Amino acid sequence: MSDTDEKENGDMPLSAASPDGKPGSGEVFSETETVLPEWLDDCLSELGAVYSPKNTRYQYTLDLSEPEVKVYLGTYFPRSYCEAFCIAGNLFTNSCYMASLRDALASFGEINILDIGCGTGGEIIGLLDAIRKFLPSSVSVNVWAFDGNEISLRCMKQIAGVFRERFGTDTEVREKLWMIGSESDLAAMADEVNGIRFDFILCCKMGGELISGKVTDSPYSLVAEKFSGLLKPAGLLLILDVTIKLGDNGWLPVAMNHELNAFGRSQDEFGTLIPKPCGKYPECSCNCYTRQTFTVRHSGAEYDESRVCYRIICRNSLRKKMVPDSVMDASQVIDHEKYYGPWRDAYPWSNGSCRHTGGKGEADGFDINLIPEETRGPAEDRNDAAGTGDGQSNG
Repeated sequence: MSDTDEKENGDMPLSAASPDGKPGSGEVFSETETVLPEWLDDCLSELGAVYSPKNTRYQYTLDLSEPEVKVYLGTYFPRSYCEAFCIAGNLFTNSCYMASLRDALASFGEINILDIGCGTGGEIIGLLDAIRKFLPSSVSVNVWAFDGNEISLRCMKQIAGVFRERFGTDTEVREKLWMIGSESDLAAMADEVNGIRFDFILCCKMGGELISGKVTDSPYSLVAEKFSGLLKPAGLLLILDVTIKLGDNGWLPVAMNHELNAFGRSQDEFGTLIPKPCGKYPECSCNCYTRQTFTVRHSGAEYDESRVCYRIICRNSLRKKMVPDSVMDASQVIDHEKYYGPWRDAYPWSNGSCRHTGGKGEADGFDINLIPEETRGPAEDRNDAAGTGDGQSNG
C-alpha cells in the first residue's frame, strides 16, 4: 500500500503492520499512531478548522463559541480520531472479540453506538472508520450522539454526513442537545436510550468537565453505573480522559483508577478489559497513573501527540475469555512515558508498570492481542522514549 493509500484509508502505519493491514505476529505493543485520512483533513479545512495547540481554554467545552469550535476542530479532533481509531483497531484484530461481535451482529443485525458528550465527533468518526476497515460494508450502524454545545453537534453531524456519502455506508446519526448540570441529568440520558442495547458506549474527555462543572466528584464510576447495563453481551464501554491535575480532585488518571476499581468490586457482572491488569486486580487501591500516548499526522502538524488515560469496561464473562491468566505473565506497562523515559528511576514506587505483575519480559497493558510468548526482552534493553514526563495532556 502506498503512502497515498495510507492517508486515504486512515490505515495504521505500514512499519507496524503486516501486508494485510493487521498487526504483525511479533507485535508486542499496540498501535498508537496513524495518519488523518485525506478526505477528513479536507473536510475539517472546509469547516474552517484552525490548529492552535497548548490552549487551556479547551479543558471545558460546553460554552465554546463558533471560532473556538473551529480551533477545537483543527487541534483536538484529529487527536480524538486517532485515539478511537487505534483503540478500536486493537480490539478488531482480536479473534475472540470479533467472534463475540459477529454473534451479536447475527442476533441484533446492526451495530449501535452511544456517545456521551460527543463534541465535534472525533471519537465517533475514528470508531466508524475502524468499523469500515474491519467489518463488512453491509453492516448497518446507528449512532446516538449527545452533547451540550449546539455548534459542536452541528459540526459532528456534517462530518458524519460526509463520511456516509463518501463511503456509501448504512450509517444513521441521531444527535441530541443535552445539558448535564446534575447527576440526575446523566441518569435521564441513560433513561432516554434505555430500550436500546449498544455495542459501543463512548464517554471521552467528559470526566474532568463533569468535575469542573460541579456535576459530580465521581464521574467515572457514575458513568459506569448508569450506562454499563445498556451494553449488549459483547458490548464495550470506553471511558477516556486527559491526564491533567484538576484542583483538589488530583490527577484524573488516579481518580479514574480508584473509581473504576471500586466499580469493579461493587458487582459481579462488569469489570475492566483494558488496561488488562486493572481487570485482574480490581482490589488494587494504589495511586496508579495510567497513560497512553497517541500520535497523529495531519495538515496542521507532522507529529501531533495526545496523552490520555482510558478504561474499557465489559462483562466479566467476555473479559475472562479475552484475557486468560497466562497473558499476565509479564510486567504490564500502564504508563509508557514513565516506563521508558529517562526520569523513571526518580519514581521507584511507580515505574510505569503495574506493581502486581511480573514474570517473563514486559508487555503493553493496553494491548488486548498479546499471547504469553509475545513479550519483550529484558528491561535493560528498553529504548528511552520521547516525552517530557510532565504528566500534562495536550489531548
